Amino acid sequence: MEEEDIVDFSREVESEALKLIEEGCRPYAALDKARELVADRLKPEGEQVVLKDYTLLQKMLRDYDPAIVDRSISEKETMAGDNYFSVGTRAVEVIMSACMASQLTEVRKVLDLPCGHGRVLRHLVELFPEAEFDVCDLDEDGLAFCTATFGALPILSSEDLSAVNFDSKYDLIWVGSLFTHTNYEFTKAGFKVLAGLLSDKGIVVATLHGRWATRIQRLTPYIDEDKWKSILSEVEASGYGYSDYDRSGGHNFISGSYGISVVKPYRILKMLEAIPGIRVYMYQEKGWGNNHDVVVFGKPDWDESSW
Repeated sequence: MEEEDIVDFSREVESEALKLIEEGCRPYAALDKARELVADRLKPEGEQVVLKDYTLLQKMLRDYDPAIVDRSISEKETMAGDNYFSVGTRAVEVIMSACMASQLTEVRKVLDLPCGHGRVLRHLVELFPEAEFDVCDLDEDGLAFCTATFGALPILSSEDLSAVNFDSKYDLIWVGSLFTHTNYEFTKAGFKVLAGLLSDKGIVVATLHGRWATRIQRLTPYIDEDKWKSILSEVEASGYGYSDYDRSGGHNFISGSYGISVVKPYRILKMLEAIPGIRVYMYQEKGWGNNHDVVVFGKPDWDESSW
């Protein structure tokens, strides 16, 4: 549906539901019934009413096989380890759930930001074999590897995302472990930039450090204890805590702020509520690899629906 058609559909559903409620139908049942009635009235003659399309889920399950994922690893990959390939598979599981929570019916254009050296990208090209892929990162070696190995279009990033020329609209934007390392101002601005890059049903799937990060710090510390205490103090005070790494703990291609963030869900939801034209589809604690929280947001707006 075009945007104006979605608005008309929503208005008709609301009007029909009010009539049903006046006739004694319970409100939630009235909304469900109104959707069916309006969809049936608007459908082309001879077509069956479909209020939820599972074609994309079926296609993802058919196309993706972790056994055939490219196993080549860049010699400059810093994330290599025993769980390297399983982390990518867990990302696929998250993305499948995100797609089903959303109104996506097809994925034609994908952005992986930051792509690194393709830890997740190698899985995404199998999950969506017919899609076009853009990759974005500050790491030029990573961009070169992803372009040469997976055929993606490289986009050199910036420490200010609003300065990057993406020049496209995306059905899916995967943001794995970017906002786990950024301060409040960057995350807030980054969400707004990404929302502006979405197609009419596009979604952003982004990962964050949530409550589980407090346990991980005890086992394998992210940052020194004094900075960690400062982060936790900010989390308790405002719902978002952040501290820069020492310069030795960052990347040589990042000159500005880069460190560890920890967030509470309400703070992320508050950020997203302030962005016009989107809705929140999902927030899952420990959703990626039983570690990072996952938030899914996208289009259409929260008060527009074709279902």
